[in-house]
Amino acid sequence: MEPAASPSSHEVLDAAPSVLTEPRRTPDRWALHVALFATTFVTTTLAGGMWASRTALYQQDAWFDLLGMLVGPSFLADGLRFSVPLMLFLTAHEFGHYLYARRYGVDVSPPYFIPLPLPPPMLTFGTMGAVIRLREPLPTTRSLFDMGAAGPLAGFVVALSVLVYALATLPPPDYLLAVSPESHGLLHQYIRTYAAFPANQPGGLGGSGMGEGLLYRGLASLFPNVPPPWEMYHYPTLLAAWLGLFFTALNLLPVGQLDGGHVTYALFGRRWHGRIARLTVLAMLALGSLGVVPVLSALADESRWQGVAGWVGLAALLYAMLRRMVERTLAAGLLLALVVGAALGSTYPPVARLGFVPWLVWAVLLVWVVRVDHPPSQVEEPLSPGRKVLAWLCLALLVLCLTLRPMDV
Repeated sequence: MEPAASPSSHEVLDAAPSVLTEPRRTPDRWALHVALFATTFVTTTLAGGMWASRTALYQQDAWFDLLGMLVGPSFLADGLRFSVPLMLFLTAHEFGHYLYARRYGVDVSPPYFIPLPLPPPMLTFGTMGAVIRLREPLPTTRSLFDMGAAGPLAGFVVALSVLVYALATLPPPDYLLAVSPESHGLLHQYIRTYAAFPANQPGGLGGSGMGEGLLYRGLASLFPNVPPPWEMYHYPTLLAAWLGLFFTALNLLPVGQLDGGHVTYALFGRRWHGRIARLTVLAMLALGSLGVVPVLSALADESRWQGVAGWVGLAALLYAMLRRMVERTLAAGLLLALVVGAALGSTYPPVARLGFVPWLVWAVLLVWVVRVDHPPSQVEEPLSPGRKVLAWLCLALLVLCLTLRPMDV
C-alpha cells in the first residue's frame, strides 16, 4: 500500500481474544473512495503534464492557463500518459491487499487514494499514494503473508508491463525539442547536431536526475532511444513505470507493518524481523544523514552558530529515533557512529553521492508512525513451501527495484 512516506502502513487493532466471534462489518463509504480516486486521477494528470513540460507544443493548442500550466489537448495527453498507468499500478497494488483480506473474511476498507494538489512551481507526482484500513487483526501468519505480499506482487506486474511498453514505444531524441528551449538550449543543439542524447548532462542544464535500479537499468539496456536519467521525467509513461518500481521497493522495506515487514515477519519470525528492521532503519538514517551534511556545511559557511545548531539538531533527532529502537548505551554508540560517519563520508565523493535527505524523513515516519516492530499474529504458523518461494521473490524485488538515491536534486 502507498501512503506519503510509506505507502503500505496498516491500522491494526490489538490482538483479539482466543475465541473468535463473528465480526461486525463496518459499512464501506464507496462514494468517498470513488471521489478520492477521481480527485487523485485529476491531480496526477496535471502532474504528468507538468513533468513532461513540452511547453513549445502546449503553446500551440492551449485552451487556458491554469496556474502556469498551459492546459490543452497536448498537455492533457501527456498528463494521461502518466496518470493512467500510475493509477493502474496503485489500484492493482491496493486491490491485491483488499481482495486477499476479503478472501480470508477480514474486515478491511476499500482503498483511500490520496491526492496531492500542489500548484506550480511545486513539482509533485500528484498523489501521496493510497492506503487501506485494516479494521481487525489478521488471524494467522499465512493470511498475514498472503495479504502483505499480494499488493506489491500485483503492483509489480503492472509496473513491469508498463515499463516494457514504455521502453518499446520510446520516440526518437528529437521528442525533447518540444521541451522549453530556455532551459534546454544546449540539449536542443546537441540533438539537432547528432540526433542522439549526449553522454553527459550539458553544462547549465537544470533538472532532476532519476536513479536507476538494477531492473530498470537492465531492461533499458535492451532498447534504443532510452533517455538519460536526467531527462526521464519528460517521458510520462516511462516516469510512471519508474515510480511503480520505486514504490514497490519502498513498500517492500522490511520494517514494521510495511508489506516487506509482513513478508519478513512471516518468513523469519518476530525476533529476526526486529533485527532486520533495525538494520534497515539504520541504513536509512545513514543515507539521510549523508544528504543533510551539505546543508549543514552551507549553514556553517554563513554562520558558525548556525552550523553548530544544525549538527546538534541532527544529533538530537537521530538519538531520539535510535532510543525508540534500542537501549540507551547502544543508541549513544550508534549515534556517534552515524554522525562521525556522515561527517567523514561526506568528504569522500563516492560516499557523499549516496546521501539522500528523504531517507531521513522516511525513517522518521517509520519510527514514529508505522513503528519498527511487527505485532504478533493471533496464530503463529510456518509458511508453506510455495509461500516461502514468493517471500524470497518479494525480497529479490526489493533489491532489483530499489535505488539508494532515487532523485538527484
